[in-house]
Order: sequence, then C-alpha cells, then structure tokens
Amino acid sequence: MSDQTTDTFGDKTGLCARGVPVSPGNEIISFVSHEFRAPLGALMGALSIIESGVLGDLPPKMRPMLEMAQRNARRLLALSDDLIDADVIESGCLKLHLSPVDLSDVVRDCVSANRVIADRKGVAVEVAAIDRPVKVRADRKRLEQVLTNLLTNAIKFSEEGGTVDVAVVHEGQGARITVRDRGPGIPADLQPRIFQKFAKSDDGNHAGNGLGLYISKAFVEAQDGQIEFTSQPGDTRFVIVLPLSFTDE
Repeated sequence: MSDQTTDTFGDKTGLCARGVPVSPGNEIISFVSHEFRAPLGALMGALSIIESGVLGDLPPKMRPMLEMAQRNARRLLALSDDLIDADVIESGCLKLHLSPVDLSDVVRDCVSANRVIADRKGVAVEVAAIDRPVKVRADRKRLEQVLTNLLTNAIKFSEEGGTVDVAVVHEGQGARITVRDRGPGIPADLQPRIFQKFAKSDDGNHAGNGLGLYISKAFVEAQDGQIEFTSQPGDTRFVIVLPLSFTDE
C-alpha cells in the first residue's frame, strides 16, 4: 500500500477541501503568518550571505549584531510556523501523510540535527542503545517536528554541563519515546495547563511562544498516540506512545 493521506480532524463541513477557512476568527493571524514567511526567508538568506563573507570580511564589531539579527529572524520564522500550525489544528484542516516509520531513525536524525544547539549550550544529548527497528505508522515530518520541540525544550531548560537522555523502547502493542532533562522542572502552577495554547512560565528566563507543546499534543493524538509528562526539580520527562506498525506497506 502506498503512503496514505488522512484528514485527521474530520472536516465535517468540507470547507477545508474548498479552501474556505473554518475558523474565521483566526483569518487575520493566518494571513499575517503566511505573509511573514516570504520576507523572513529572504531576510535570513541575506543575513546568511553577509555571514559567509562573500560580500567582504565582517568587522569584528559587526558580528554580534549579525548573530542577534539571525537569532531574532529565526524566532520570528518559528513563531510564524507555529501560528500557522495552530490555525490548521483549530480549523480542522490538518492532514497527515502516514507511512511506516522507524522511530530509531527519527530519533537519530533529530538528535543529530539539534546537536549544534546542544553543543552551543554545553549540554550532552545521550541516546540509549536501540538494538532493533521500532516501526510505527506515522507522518514522519510531523513526528520529527514533535521530537525536535521536546529536544530543544529539554536543551533550553538544562544547565550548562547537563545531560538530556533520549530512549526508544517497545511497550506492549506500542512504542515509547522518552526525552528527559535534569533542569529546574516545570512550575507546579503551569503543569495543569502545559499543553494548552500559549501556556508558558512567567519567569521570563526562557524565550518561547507557548505553542510548541499545544501543537505537539495535537500532532501526536492525530496519529493515535499519547503524550504525557512528569516533572520535578532535576527530573522532567516527556513521553510519547504510538501504536506499533506490523506491516511494511
């Protein structure tokens, strides 16, 4: 069987297929988010060219300003993407491209892609040995998005010299991915609403838009999975459980 596309949230009105927004209240946000992407992409491209030195050597005093501009451009692009994803989820228009996926490959690729962020923070990311393929039927792109969000959060909240642990195991008829950090833990008042839209700590010490976990939960549940967490100072764990795939369609 070829890869399957599913309209996960069941657009009962059929509006999504006709390109009609299902959540009119979010039209402005959706429009602005989409319109931001093109100029932001061009801006990031221009900054990368400047950084490469193709246009000439950078004065030492300019480099910190360039890095700040790149950092903030990336934050704006991430915010734009998250707002678009949140709007898609609320509108009921989320579509998944399901195929057999080896979670061990997804974990290795995501850890490798985020190694630079971890190294910059001085955090080690350790992956428990995976001795065999762990197959699920999932949308690989969305699954990578969820795992990347968990990994970057774990790195962000880890102290310099800390460790983030990642493990994949079979569990009955399912597969479990665990991402653990040893940071300060999620504040008690935030824990009951951690998966809600725009939920984030008020301490002001860590940048974030409060959409990542909301989107992650929606993506995992749309793939018939579950996402849970436990948190206390020195030990925060996010766990994704997905049903195993027993075919290689």
